[in-house]
Amino acid sequence: MVYYYHHDKDEQPGLEPLPQGPGGLEVVPHEHLRASQQYMEPQIYYGKEYVSSPTHSTEPALRPYSEHNKYTVFARNGADTAPEVAYPPPEEPQPSSRKRLWLILAVVVAVLVVVGAVVGGVLGTRASRASSPNELAEQQGQGQQQEGTGAVNPTSTSSTSGAPTPGTSPGTSTGTSTGTSTGTSSGSKSSGGTPSGGTPSGGTSGDDTSSDGTSSSGKSSGGSSSGGSSSGGSSSGGSTNGGTSSGGTSSGGSSSGTSSGTSSGTSGGTSSGTSGGTSSGTSSSTSAGASAGTATAKRTIRQGSPLTVTGLQKGNGAQITMFYQDADHKVYQSIYDSSKPAVDNSYWAPPVGYSTFSTDSTRLAVTQIIYGSAFNPQTEVFYIGEGAQVLGINMNSINTPPVDDDSIGKVHLTAAPGTSIAAYWPWLVYQDSRGMIREVRDRLLGGFSPAAEWDNKDLNITGLSGTRLALVPVYSSFSLIAVRGGYGIVYQGQDNGLYAVVHDLPNVPDDQMVLSWNKEFPKTIIPKNAAFTAFSTARASDPLQRVNTYVLYVDASSNINVVYVDSDSGWKTSKPSVLQGVDKDTDIACITLATSPVNVAGSAVNLQPPSNESRCYFQRGGNVIEAVTDGTNWRVTGTVPV
Repeated sequence: MVYYYHHDKDEQPGLEPLPQGPGGLEVVPHEHLRASQQYMEPQIYYGKEYVSSPTHSTEPALRPYSEHNKYTVFARNGADTAPEVAYPPPEEPQPSSRKRLWLILAVVVAVLVVVGAVVGGVLGTRASRASSPNELAEQQGQGQQQEGTGAVNPTSTSSTSGAPTPGTSPGTSTGTSTGTSTGTSSGSKSSGGTPSGGTPSGGTSGDDTSSDGTSSSGKSSGGSSSGGSSSGGSSSGGSTNGGTSSGGTSSGGSSSGTSSGTSSGTSGGTSSGTSGGTSSGTSSSTSAGASAGTATAKRTIRQGSPLTVTGLQKGNGAQITMFYQDADHKVYQSIYDSSKPAVDNSYWAPPVGYSTFSTDSTRLAVTQIIYGSAFNPQTEVFYIGEGAQVLGINMNSINTPPVDDDSIGKVHLTAAPGTSIAAYWPWLVYQDSRGMIREVRDRLLGGFSPAAEWDNKDLNITGLSGTRLALVPVYSSFSLIAVRGGYGIVYQGQDNGLYAVVHDLPNVPDDQMVLSWNKEFPKTIIPKNAAFTAFSTARASDPLQRVNTYVLYVDASSNINVVYVDSDSGWKTSKPSVLQGVDKDTDIACITLATSPVNVAGSAVNLQPPSNESRCYFQRGGNVIEAVTDGTNWRVTGTVPV
């Protein structure tokens, strides 16, 4: 159901300028972005070692006793003299005794020489039998896959490129037939999607696999060899994915030889083999081919990763910014920009990684600030980091450095571990350790300009422990969004039901209240801690600047359902077929375009009605799927290369 909360009438609606503070967001040194960074608070204190400890002291540690006490011996009579020796030293041996000793030693040496000769002869006979030319040494090649690398974040580590690029897939295998052999094989595949209606058709990410000396673009295997001359060499043509080659086979004789072959097909390959020697030989083969097919590079995003996305209109296109985690829980960013020319048939740039304090239970929230030329835009990413601290990073290309710690880290907000977070500028909500949902608002300055200070308060709403959270504007104009009653949140209650809340409404008569959510939210029970999200668009031709809101959630059958309101008639439900059969552990993220009181051109930026930028993202088969809606109908546009 929808709840509304009123303040006393003597409280102001928040349109007046708030207390002045330093202009703009605070810039923190670039070193804070490294893996070794520490925030001002909370700092992890590991204690100190005493300077005078045995490990670090400049003075030697005291011995348990002195050298004098350890070695000095006192006589029985009390004199400080050595005692008499009880036994005299042995006398020198007589010459006759020495002769007998040398004779015994010579006999022992002679016996050992004879025994060694006998044992050596036996072992040599066995070795000669074991080296029969009829015995062949087997060899096997074991493949090792090589992964491609992509763009590197200037503040962090490299990531696998998500941009589809045509490429070649070479493979190499070598082996030594001395009873054992080793081999390497590498391959890569790349593909691109084609844009459709300003959106990429996508391309499924996939890993190349190779084993036993086999490459996805060229198959190669070492030849077998034995002590003797080589005979014959064979080579076969390639398949559509690459050449197939095999090394020569040698047998017999006591000489050495070579065998080689060349193959060609859709993708060419070459092979050669060499065998020689009575006890060992070598065999190698090399194959290479260019893949005519296409596929993306290795996937970066992990299964069940948190997803968050924001967007803005840009020129004659749009820019979409998505954040997620890889298998090591590092935070990555992928940007789609249809205002620029496509690269390799895709508007998506390669993933870029950032150093953060994220964990395996981190949830992410992203929003964007548009304000004049200084914030055009600035992307703000919030997350629950180590120690359950509410942290953030911001990205602004005109700042130095362009990526920095966000000022929210100085507020020292502590959330419940493993809980969710949601944001839409200038608002943010999270759940504290008591299960209460709290609100954070940037302390905007005059003209709604951004500040580096925040206000935090308890909303007196108790959610299910670990509930997901969604925050959306309930008006299309920033001047109404930025004041109390300008946003709504969706959360899961302790009865597992979904609830929609517009909090902190201004105290005005009901007949003057303008509400986008004017009907009760339908009773909706979802699995405990199930994924859900929400987004808003402007309501077409509405002079009151109301919005349409769409709530998406995953049910027990791994299907995405939609609850939405687009008129005064109240909430509706739908179950689009293209949103069915998603991954059980998927997150959902949808775009609410950024708004602003003033952009670089000096104009306000308001929400727009449903458009091609009304997109949502979720995982299916591990891939990130993009779906778009016109407000009623849904269609899948493709797979995001992340």
